[in-house]
Amino acid sequence: MPIDTSIQFNGHNSYRVTETVFCDPFGVEGIAYVTHSFNAYATSALGAATRARTRFFKADGSIAGTTDHSFTVAAIFTEVDITVAVPADSVLCQMSFLTSGTWWVAEPKSEEGQTATPYNTNYQGQLSMLTPDGAYLGMLTTAQIVVAGTLAAPTESLNTRLVTINNNAINLSSTVSGQGTEITNIQAGQITLAEVDTAHGNRLTRIEAGVIIVSGSASYAAGYDPTSKETPAGAQARVDWLANQLGDLALDDLVMTAMTRETIIVGGHLKTSLIDVETLIAQMVLTNSLVAARIMTVAGSNNYGEVGNLSGRGIGLDLIAHGVAFASICALANGSFAFYDGAAEHQRIAVQTDSSFQFWTNAESLSLWLMPEGSARIANDCSALSFTDRTIGYKGDALTELASVTTDKDGMIDHTTLPELARKKVKGLKNKTDVGGNPIKDKDGIITTEKFEEDGRDLGAMISILTVAAQQLTEITKKQQVEIDKLTKKL
Repeated sequence: MPIDTSIQFNGHNSYRVTETVFCDPFGVEGIAYVTHSFNAYATSALGAATRARTRFFKADGSIAGTTDHSFTVAAIFTEVDITVAVPADSVLCQMSFLTSGTWWVAEPKSEEGQTATPYNTNYQGQLSMLTPDGAYLGMLTTAQIVVAGTLAAPTESLNTRLVTINNNAINLSSTVSGQGTEITNIQAGQITLAEVDTAHGNRLTRIEAGVIIVSGSASYAAGYDPTSKETPAGAQARVDWLANQLGDLALDDLVMTAMTRETIIVGGHLKTSLIDVETLIAQMVLTNSLVAARIMTVAGSNNYGEVGNLSGRGIGLDLIAHGVAFASICALANGSFAFYDGAAEHQRIAVQTDSSFQFWTNAESLSLWLMPEGSARIANDCSALSFTDRTIGYKGDALTELASVTTDKDGMIDHTTLPELARKKVKGLKNKTDVGGNPIKDKDGIITTEKFEEDGRDLGAMISILTVAAQQLTEITKKQQVEIDKLTKKL
């Protein structure tokens, strides 16, 4: 890239456009408009000509649209802003600068929207204004700020009401005619509240880290005695007494209320406020709320569904057919959400608290992980009709980089020796195991998992490298064939 360090703008190097300058492509999915902004310069003014191009790409790599941009170039750095509508099927956008006369470009920037924002923000250039209504300051540095008067009485004297702000304290004072003075002082780690009252005497409260100091002349609200302190044992005794008194108060309250009311029976209609029975048989129950420790739905002696605490696994739903549990859905105590299979109670599908989605082939092995960042990990073989990827291109000496690939002591590829473009950090979940390699289970018998990260290989990138390697080999073969033909003619 033709970077020119001799011509700079705002301390940034420029690009001398003597060949096409390509900017890095960027994602535009879900974006309606893209705005480019840059500063252009030429040693002498240049007339209007096509000097920039915006190109959009589809997911399959084909071009979704191309827009050329024509503009003049002044003899001083001048900002150029360009807004382009993004085609609906575009996923990437790339800006490029074209040759048309000798010119320079600095501070190129592309962003979402139809407005160009500054290349960088000048946080030091704050705005200050003084108006009849007040002062507006970006930053104020001073040894002390003194405020006198109020909005209600702007001419109030300085001695009557005063606020001072110093670098280590805030003081607020107010003098009430014929009564006294109130003072509040706020410092780092301390708040002092003082009142000099000619009618009631002086009162002082100070709050410091870990302690509250109250002056001896202070008065307290009725019923509060600061000399009486409750002990932890006394407080617990009061709590226990209250709990014993409450007991089944909710049910007792319902019963007492029901006893004061009437029960009306008219034909097949019963109206009352409480029914206390061992078993209630009904074809249909309509209610606004239902509270129960366990709920069952029965469709025959051996076919039913149960909602409640499922054998210690957590709160959930059991589906029973022919007397055997064949499916369970429950929320586990650790916050996960899981599906179980029949009587063996093996976890098959789990949604973990870290938002991962897991499939289990049996009680001991995870077969598929779907991670919250969008990656997936398959424990064993994977077969498909076809695989597609968003393969990036490769530029470099593919043959030399591939020659450096080695295997480790186990005969597996050492991923750290792969070309840098093909190196990939693989993240996922795996079963936690003990020193003997056995899965570790939690208190509910559920196998626990942990995150891991290891070196891997980006197959899409590797295909790009191998494609370039094949092209480089083809080129070498062509050159060798030319030499062979020359030698053959000499024979």
